[in-house]
Amino acid sequence: MRRFFLAALLPAALGACSGSGGVVDPPDPVPGGPLSLAGVSAGDEHTCGVAPGGAAFCWGNSDHGELGNGREVSLALPAAVTGGIVFESVQAGDDHTCGRALTGVIFCWGGNSDAQLGDGTTAQRSSPAPLEGSPAFAAYSVGRHHACALAADGTAFCWGRNDDGQVGDGTIEDRRRPTAVAGGMAFTAIDAGEAHTCALDAAGAAWCWGDNDDGELGDGTLVDRLAPTPVGGGLEFATIRAGWGHTCGLAADGSARCWGINTRGQLGDGTQVGRPLPAVAAAGQVFADLDAGRSHTCAITAAGAAFCWGSGGDGELGNGATADHTLPVAVAGGHAFTTISTGDDHSCGVTAENEAFCWGQNDEGQLGDGTTTPRTTPVVVLEDVA
Repeated sequence: MRRFFLAALLPAALGACSGSGGVVDPPDPVPGGPLSLAGVSAGDEHTCGVAPGGAAFCWGNSDHGELGNGREVSLALPAAVTGGIVFESVQAGDDHTCGRALTGVIFCWGGNSDAQLGDGTTAQRSSPAPLEGSPAFAAYSVGRHHACALAADGTAFCWGRNDDGQVGDGTIEDRRRPTAVAGGMAFTAIDAGEAHTCALDAAGAAWCWGDNDDGELGDGTLVDRLAPTPVGGGLEFATIRAGWGHTCGLAADGSARCWGINTRGQLGDGTQVGRPLPAVAAAGQVFADLDAGRSHTCAITAAGAAFCWGSGGDGELGNGATADHTLPVAVAGGHAFTTISTGDDHSCGVTAENEAFCWGQNDEGQLGDGTTTPRTTPVVVLEDVA
């Protein structure tokens, strides 16, 4: 039985105080109505979102403090991130989370064994800590155990785990603080995956670096790269997303291309054949945004209709089934999403009405509906009214 239900089994009197120094435990979570969120990010076994006013909330697994509420207790309902920071957005990684404040300062919290918090240490943190010695950043992205950001002039910095060169500084040494990516290029977008990173330059050309065991760098080889390397094909992208072992991008016309591992159909080309170069995904469909998860991919149209493809064993495709699909399937429920996010084995989206929905694996409460029941169709994320 998961930890967030243990308190319900204890006598009410015991729940009123911890018995350790007289510290009073918070009340047990009580689900209310939908929590108003402007954005959401699905990580490994936790999820985070930002309310319209800039308050951050997280839910799911918190073995490493990745919920940012000062505790290491998993929760099946959203809990406010401590510190009173006004966030522009938050992004969930494997066991850590980062958020960009309106000031441009990036704060991170959670697991830090690979220096993924960028605070100059490897100390785990259960509340937000700012990056060490870094400028205000214009954009950022959180990978599995590393993260990257762009300065106002487009200069890229990365930090954290670097065993495959995902930091992009020409080495395989972990970096405890933001470190400049080799080459001094200016990028307009950057996205960190499991052990690789991809970025776009001003012309829309894609560049990737890091792990390339499955062709996820898209340069036609299976050779790891320690610095930015151009993606083959000469394509112009408007969006790029790095997943676990695959990468996807959207062209200016909304057509999708994916490359890398394809054992579960995550490239969306109707096969299970890996591709070391960009291949047409979801042929004939036009999308406004997409995201690449561990073994699945999801995208939304301009009208907000959501489609997913790849691994579906935990319901992460949201179509009411648990089968893999090598071509896009419609997410059930008829919701019109403005953003979509894919994690390890779950997915989430936010509507124009600021309602967040999640679907897929839920063993740690990462769907935020107050249960640990997996869902094959979207369920609304609820607020905690305790």
